[in-house]
Parts: sequence; structure tokens; C-alpha cells
Amino acid sequence: MKAVTHRHRFITLCLLLLIQLLVVRSAYAEEAFDRDYAEGLALLQQQAFETALIPLRRSTRTQPRSENFFALGVALFRLQRLPEAWQAYQQALRYLPDPALKARIRSGLGDLHFATEDYVNAINHYHEALDYEPRWNGARLRLATAYLRLERYSAALTITEQALAYAGPAPQPELHALRSLIYLSQQQWQAATTELSALAEYPGYFVEAQQHLNWMYRFRKDYPEANTLADQLLQSHGQPEIWQMAALTKLEYLNACDLQLLPCSPGHYQQLSQEAGEVLSRWILSTPDQPQAYYYLGLWAQHRLDWPAALQAYQRAAQLFPERQYYQLKQAEMHWTLGERQPAEKTLSVLRFQKGDWREGFKAYAMESLPSAWQQAALQNDPASPQGLFWQGYLHWQQAPGDKNKAWHTLLSQHSSSPEARLAEALQLLRSGNRTWTYALLRQTARERPENWLSAYYLGILQAEHDCPAALPWLQRAYRQNPTALAVHHGLLRCLPPEQQAAQLIRSLQTFPSEDAFQQLYLELQR
Repeated sequence: MKAVTHRHRFITLCLLLLIQLLVVRSAYAEEAFDRDYAEGLALLQQQAFETALIPLRRSTRTQPRSENFFALGVALFRLQRLPEAWQAYQQALRYLPDPALKARIRSGLGDLHFATEDYVNAINHYHEALDYEPRWNGARLRLATAYLRLERYSAALTITEQALAYAGPAPQPELHALRSLIYLSQQQWQAATTELSALAEYPGYFVEAQQHLNWMYRFRKDYPEANTLADQLLQSHGQPEIWQMAALTKLEYLNACDLQLLPCSPGHYQQLSQEAGEVLSRWILSTPDQPQAYYYLGLWAQHRLDWPAALQAYQRAAQLFPERQYYQLKQAEMHWTLGERQPAEKTLSVLRFQKGDWREGFKAYAMESLPSAWQQAALQNDPASPQGLFWQGYLHWQQAPGDKNKAWHTLLSQHSSSPEARLAEALQLLRSGNRTWTYALLRQTARERPENWLSAYYLGILQAEHDCPAALPWLQRAYRQNPTALAVHHGLLRCLPPEQQAAQLIRSLQTFPSEDAFQQLYLELQR
């Protein structure tokens, strides 16, 4: 599940707090009664979010207070107008609200980051919310879910158990949701399915339970089952989060086909791609101001090698939500791919990722052809994590073939169970000439970290030693994921049949116009 979860409980808590603030008004007793705020609050209770915007906006102008901006943010968030909700929450924080409201605003910011898969920042905001309201299990439950999405199972389990300890006589649905998170973090799939089935029986929880279930199928790489569930929900529910879930499911299914994790005929592959495009269009139509929809539209266009369309989609996402730096990074990547170095470098020069934010920075480390100074600056980002150690070691592995790579040895010894450790070990074995074990480890890491183009690239390189046709799917996969890596272009051109080389060569020269080997090949093909 990639969409915002526990939405109904969050909105209920927000509305209860707002009602309390409206009735008590102790902190603002000297001020005139705010009828616009009261009208907006009543419309929020009726879930008339679009209509509520008018009196709430009026209220923030006439009597700007934290709760007015917070109510406006809730309405905007429910309408999936995330950038505007972000601004409203930020305005609410400026007016120094009381601790209870501060917690809600911080949690609301966490939900905004969760909605765009920025789980690191979501976790930071949820922790801040709990600093103000330690007993608030709503934020704690979403915090555990964010840790789960980052596959930090130990942290997810600890937070979930804390929530259970705080729960006391909590409603039964809440306990089912908490226990399902425990079972998911422990990969006890049958027990998790039982809990989610029980959760789905409660009014207002069906969609949330199905989203958890869909995420579980996708995590297990059971994409046919996840796709079937998504299609069933599309037929009976029209919420934006269902369009989002279906789009993610179909895109991940396409990735699984690319990685040969399951059999996909050419016809089925084309059908999946077409369905993904249709679902993405419906998602954008239902929430035209949702930046994440444009981000995934860019990924879909990138999958189809339509770089201009991908750039346009990423630009729109970045315009809608400039605080989400990953959109700008993808925009820079497409500029670079199209040979537009100046706008790419201009964008990269202003990016500053938070420490530990590997979901944000991952592509930065993967873009081999970017300026080395920028790469080295990026590597200051939490170098002690498995990903940080891996990318430091990978750069050393490339630059110093005889180096024993202390960073990788540290990674292997301290994080031996991580996919990054297995990938590092695979590349060490590749250099030592052990092809059998290298291939097995690369296949495993391709399954565990499908977003990492290196596994697909080196699988292609291994296959190309004796069977270029078998190598092509892997090299094409690596190219779609990271078209800025010069080595991928070389491997792809080496294995493509002559009738397909010309079209790829034009794309490669567009990205690397000064590459001598590409210029020479172009001249040979013109003869």
C-alpha cells in the first residue's frame, strides 16, 4: 500500500479536536466568534470538503489562527491537494498552537509525506507529533506503517507493540490493524491475512484493509494476485487512493516481467502497460493537483522510453510540490538523458537531501555519469547505513580494482542480511571470476531491490559473455531505469542486433554526444 492509510481515523481525530477548540475557545475568549470557521467545521463534519474551502479560506483571512489553517489543511488534504495542504499546515505552525494541535499538525505533515512515499520525513513528523502527544496511537500506528514501508521491521514491530501497550480498551478494529502490522513485519502472511479480513468487516475499514492486503501481495512478489485485487477494487470503489494503488500494482507487475520474476507473454506485457497508462490517467483526472500521480506518469513514460513525456510529468510534479526534492532529481535525470546538461546541473546544484533519506537520494548515487564532486557530496548522507556503505564501496570498486574495499567488508560483516551486502558480495565474486555464484546472488538482489539498476546491468553483462540475445532483456531493463549510465549504453549497443542499433544509437548520442565510440559506430552504420 503506497497511499495514505488510516485516513478516516485521522480525519475523525482532527474534527473532534476542532470541535473541542470551537466550544472551549479559552485561549481566544477575547476574540469575536468566528462564524466562517464554524461553518467550515460543520461542512468538514459533513465531508463537504470542496464547499468547506470557501468559509475556511475566509476565516484564515479575517481571524488567522492555527486551528483555522489546520481545518483548511484537513479539507485540502482530503481533496488530495497536497501542496496547498502543506502550506496551510505550515501556516498553522506559525501561530504557535497549543501542544494538542501541534501534534495534529505534525501528524498531518507526516501524512503528506506518506502520501508521496517520502517515508523518512513522514517518520520524522510522526515522532514530533508523539513528542507532544505521547499517548496518541493514531500517529503511532501510521509511524509503524511508515517503518514497514521502509522494511525496517524491527522498528515497525517496536512501535506497534508500544501502540498495543497504550491501546487499553481500544476499539477492536484498531487492534486488528495493529496486529496485522506485527504479522506483516514478521512475515507471518496467513496470520496477517486473517487480521486484515477481520478488519475489513468493520464499517469504514474495508478499503484500508484491502490496501494493506494488496501491499502484502506486492511485497511477496505475488503480482497476479495483487493485480486481481486491484481490479476488483476498481470496479467497486472510485477513490483516488484506489486508482493510486492500481497504478502502482500494474507498474510493479511490469517491473517483475522485466526482471523475469514471472512469465509474461508479449501480449500480456503490452496489456499491462496499456492498463497502467489508463489507470494513471484516471488517477490524475480524479486528483489533478496530486504530484505523486504525475511522478508515476513519468515513470510509466520512462518505461516506454518516452523521455520528453517523462520530463514533462516530472516537471509538473516538481511544480506542484517543490518541497519534494526527488521530483526535481528525476527532472534533472531526464534533462541529462535528453542531452540538456545545463538545466540538469542547475537543478542538481540546489538539491540537499536529509541525512538518511535514501528513498530520496537513491537515484543520485546510481547516476554514474554525473559530476563526481556531486556524487561525493551525496555520499556524506548517512554513510554508515547499508546503502551508504554500499555506494562508497561501489565507487572504490570501480576506481581501484585491486583495493580490498574496507567499506564493503564492513558492510558484509555488519549488515550481512541486507540486499546491499549480497550485491556487494556478487560484484566481488564477479571480479574474482566466480560466475556461478555471482549470477545467483544477482538474481536474488534483483528480486529484493528491483529499483536498483545495477543488478539488471551486471546480469546482462554476465549473459553477454556468451549469449547476447539472453542479455538484452536485462540490459534494456537497466537502461529504462537509469538512462544516464554510460556503461549501460555501451552494453546495450554491443548486444542489440544491427537493425535495432541505429535507433538506440541516436538516443545514446543524444545523452552522450561526445562519446568517441558512439560517434565511430554512427559513422560505420552510415556506410
